[in-house]
Amino acid sequence: MLSKKYLTFGAFLAAIVSASPLSAPAPEEGLIVIQQTEFANGTLTWYGEDPAFTKRSVDADVPSSKPLHKRCGSALPQCSNIHQSFTSVCRTLIDNLPDTQIPESPRSTCYNVAGVTCCISWGKVIDNARSPALRYAANKVMDACVATNSKGEVLVSGQTRDTLVGGTCLNQCLSNRATNCDSS
Repeated sequence: MLSKKYLTFGAFLAAIVSASPLSAPAPEEGLIVIQQTEFANGTLTWYGEDPAFTKRSVDADVPSSKPLHKRCGSALPQCSNIHQSFTSVCRTLIDNLPDTQIPESPRSTCYNVAGVTCCISWGKVIDNARSPALRYAANKVMDACVATNSKGEVLVSGQTRDTLVGGTCLNQCLSNRATNCDSS
């Protein structure tokens, strides 16, 4: 019974994806693949900064010794109608984040199903957090930013500011791209 549900869900995703004009972006300039896991219905990829592309000062990545501002953690969603991805692929990404430490210096994690990509991305190095900590803000975007386009496709794209992940206050995005989630 449970395997029939997974097969039905997989067929549902395949039908959505095969009808979609949206395509998965190639790894974006400035990113490298840190880790990849293949699943029956797609691929989960962690991206980090390419040291040859990004020359950041060491101090920029050192977590601040100052206490976090009291407002950090509000994770208020701001919706967007660009860089949208299918909600079904984003839901799969959110629900299947492994309970592991976020790899060193990543900037995003993406799930790709038959050419459709959904990414959770962020703008700062995350200090001491496990990947399920990314779910809170991603779910807030899913709750607030779902839209149906003229073709009847159910899509989502948005960003949260003042998002607390581990010991880091940052902006977090949910979209079809792995980069450009504002770090302010």
